[in-house]
Amino acid sequence: MRNGSPAERGKMSKPIKKKYIKKVRQKGKLYQLLIFIPLIIISLASVAYKRNITWNDNVQLWSDAAEKSPNKERIHTAIGNAYHEQGQLPKAIDKFITAIELNPDYADAHSNLGFAYYEQGQIDKAIEEYLFALKLRPDYTETHNNLGLAYSMKGFLDKALEEYSIALKFDPENAEAHYNLGLAYFKQGKFDEAITEFTTSLKLKPDLPEAYNDLGNMYFRQGRFDEAAKQYRMALGLKPDFSEVHNNLGSLYYEQGRLEEAIKEYRIALNLNPDFPDAHYNLGFIYSQQGRLTEAIEEYKAVLSLRPDDRETRQALELLSRQSK
Repeated sequence: MRNGSPAERGKMSKPIKKKYIKKVRQKGKLYQLLIFIPLIIISLASVAYKRNITWNDNVQLWSDAAEKSPNKERIHTAIGNAYHEQGQLPKAIDKFITAIELNPDYADAHSNLGFAYYEQGQIDKAIEEYLFALKLRPDYTETHNNLGLAYSMKGFLDKALEEYSIALKFDPENAEAHYNLGLAYFKQGKFDEAITEFTTSLKLKPDLPEAYNDLGNMYFRQGRFDEAAKQYRMALGLKPDFSEVHNNLGSLYYEQGRLEEAIKEYRIALNLNPDFPDAHYNLGFIYSQQGRLTEAIEEYKAVLSLRPDDRETRQALELLSRQSK
């Protein structure tokens, strides 16, 4: 159906990303129906020991080390990781490039540089670095996972599926790769396969709220509303401020005719994230059905302030504006 109803306006989760490769083992819209959230797997390339210090301390620590040993690629990679954790991507990229200049065959630096490019939205550059890293280290599970995410961003779903499958060949119990594989299957319309992968990811990692959300979305699509609601509540039990799940639960309640409960969930989603256009739209849609035109108009205006090119919302707003005169 395509009538602008809340069930059509939700999102799915984003993929799980593994951030970058580590030697020190410290952890580093879909509008058709619901919200799915891909996940990045976090792993940090650094050196062979662990320190319990803040990332600010890390920058200083590794900068001091770089002054003493300026030609160590691992030290420059560690500084890049610290900058990355601070959100200073240009500085991180500079350090990863320095590490590669010192040692062009240092796979960790290529992989981490790829992830930094991915975070900047430079997907083609990210793919180039991931591929180079995998030539050097074909068994990098995290890099296969992240390459799959980059391919998915480009719309190359078959290539994404291949990379997730390779990641799982090297690490069959990688919950994040199972999750991302499920998300790719969803995008291909292979819903049964998606359910299998989401379920597997939860068996391996029961504290993954994104997977509960997306398994709920699959059940929602199949009309299995009670099972969907259970999965959404599991997600919210782990992450009460998960605004996308509140939106999805609101859409479920709408489909069941429980409009006041739907309104409550949309309002919770907007309290958590006031700049959530789909929740504004869904709330406005229900208000319009209830004849609460002034409130509906305000919600549609909020959508357009966040998403000015939304033709469907603009048409709905124009219709309501005429009705309210």
